[in-house]
Amino acid sequence: MRVGRSRCEVLRKGSVKWSEEAEANKGAKEKVGGVRRKQHLLIYAAILASILAYFFSFVFVKAERSDIYFLYLHVPAAWVCYLAFSISLAGSVAFIAKRSPRSDIIAENSAILGLLFGAIALIVGSLWAKVAWNAYWNWDPRETTTLILWLAYAGYLSLKLSIENGEKRALVGAVYNIFAFSTIPLSYLSVNLWFSLHPQTSEVSMSPPIITALLINLFSATLLFALLLLMLNEMRVLERRIDMIFVASSQASEASAADVADVANAEKKEDESVTGGGN
Repeated sequence: MRVGRSRCEVLRKGSVKWSEEAEANKGAKEKVGGVRRKQHLLIYAAILASILAYFFSFVFVKAERSDIYFLYLHVPAAWVCYLAFSISLAGSVAFIAKRSPRSDIIAENSAILGLLFGAIALIVGSLWAKVAWNAYWNWDPRETTTLILWLAYAGYLSLKLSIENGEKRALVGAVYNIFAFSTIPLSYLSVNLWFSLHPQTSEVSMSPPIITALLINLFSATLLFALLLLMLNEMRVLERRIDMIFVASSQASEASAADVADVANAEKKEDESVTGGGN
């Protein structure tokens, strides 16, 4: 009877674990559904904003200069680069304060997108410099400090990839990120600190139609960044959840195997005691 109860206990524990996993999967599906709805809204908004941006940039607004079209890609890319690294900094600070893995995921993914948009800003800026200043690279203070910024955050990702321990990787990366962010104001203020071919903000003069086109392009690029960040965060969270499920399943299998082994040993001992008593 004792062995029978042990078997029932093993089966009951297994059913409880399966029901808990089913509830967890149900909650995960509901969360994923909510994220997918946000993604769809962002996709539609980004497509609409992009169409409006291209219409205003190339159809509605008359070009005042032949190289004005670089403005509509270079400036939004640089803006999103600054925005992405600012969000990455906020994620790192939040991780240090709360030790939340999700904050570290946001910080890392935002840094990845910052590097992407930063590379676009550097490449398009070089092409624009060739047209405007007859050279792809002039070691201008804005160009140089932006390159330093980009290399600093490339070092952030390289540093995190070099550390195997997850908690240590997140903590060291967060501290590095805080110091790397100092390159953002350095890049932005470089035109005021040193002589630069780039004009200062107060020296820039644009007609209202061009300002409107630029603002729409900035809004479109920001929506695209938000969409990409949301998708990357979802992918990383799902990867983390899958890893946790594999670990939990492995532990549950080991625990079940141990319970079955205990029951088998109990049966064996009971049989031996019965056999011994009979002799």
